[in-house]
Amino acid sequence: MKDWGFFALAAIAGVLESLLGLGLISDSLTSLEYAEWAVLTASMVVIGAASQWGLKTGYMQMVVDLPGLARQRQSLRAGILFLTVTGAGAGLVVALGLAVLAHWGHWESHSVLWLLPALMALGNAQMLLVTDLRIRRRLGWLSWLNTARVPVFTGVLFAGQALGLNGLFLVLAAGLVVSALMFAMLWWVVQPGWRKTLRWGFLPGALQLGTPIMLGLVAKYLADASVHMGIRWMGSETLAGDWGRVQRILEPMNALYFGALMMAWSPNAILMAGKRGWHEVQTLQRAAYWALLACLLGVPLSLAWALPLQAFLPGLQTTEQLGHWVFWAVVARMAAFSALSMANFGMVVIRQYGLALKLYLWELLLTLVFVLTSLFWGYERLAMVFVGGLPWLVVAVCLWRVSPGLVARHFASQRV
Repeated sequence: MKDWGFFALAAIAGVLESLLGLGLISDSLTSLEYAEWAVLTASMVVIGAASQWGLKTGYMQMVVDLPGLARQRQSLRAGILFLTVTGAGAGLVVALGLAVLAHWGHWESHSVLWLLPALMALGNAQMLLVTDLRIRRRLGWLSWLNTARVPVFTGVLFAGQALGLNGLFLVLAAGLVVSALMFAMLWWVVQPGWRKTLRWGFLPGALQLGTPIMLGLVAKYLADASVHMGIRWMGSETLAGDWGRVQRILEPMNALYFGALMMAWSPNAILMAGKRGWHEVQTLQRAAYWALLACLLGVPLSLAWALPLQAFLPGLQTTEQLGHWVFWAVVARMAAFSALSMANFGMVVIRQYGLALKLYLWELLLTLVFVLTSLFWGYERLAMVFVGGLPWLVVAVCLWRVSPGLVARHFASQRV
């Protein structure tokens, strides 16, 4: 619970930034611009996850065991440089892909494309610095750093508006300035040093450990991206507008509740598993059920969050025709992503995460078949049922079949 609170507290700054941005531009965006905001975010997440190569997990496993702080810092500097280059390349890929769509008249938000390489490069570099803070249990710094960025974001936002900037470009440009500031502050806190000596030798082992996890995440994010893109280019303008607005409404709740819960669960699950004896595994399993219950509680809390936000920001009003269907689809999908990390406690026990890739691939396949087919034939409410329900099907399979089977196999191997 303490770690959950730390991650939720660290997310408050992002929530405030999101609300400030929405307050300034919510009335000026069209339905298609809201939908494109969702598509842009999904595209950056998919390509950004691929560009990180699972180095978060690889760094945790490889670097902390290195003898001596100097060698750890040499590896950290090498990892930051590597991820900065791959992040910039990922941003360029997203920008070029959307530029091609814009050329053919299928993308309207042209101005934001110039910002993507720098945004994604800084995002990758920050990820590894934050990972180092997590390893060393210095989570309090995240809260302080994220609090410090809010007034900067606010000042840049209003300064940009005074200069005539507006819409999505204004929010992303302010975010770019804040990301540069956060990178500088994280560098000062973590202190990786300025020496030119880099230890590239840790990368092969770290990438070997992290790549399977990266592939699983990319498969999951591809399923999400296919939903965003299907709604943007196969759904009606009404559905696209409602989808984009609900994404913006629930994004802060996702960070504060579901995302913070998931990030707090992962390291604590490994600690609870311990030496993976019978008592420890039972403790982990009970904790997973309680965490899943907390995850489900986030669904009504999301409704309590959304109603006043829509009342204060008229630009976020959804339609009576599809608004409720879209809301339940989005919140169910967000909750399921967090819930799966608890349902896969069996993978924590056996210390193998390759099955997660298979589960995410099944979700991707089912999404492509059922969601996109429903959209193609115009059954938009049915598509929303599939959007919210299919991820929970994967959670159920993992919770009641995969994880118990892995636990049984673990203890069977110990008796041999």
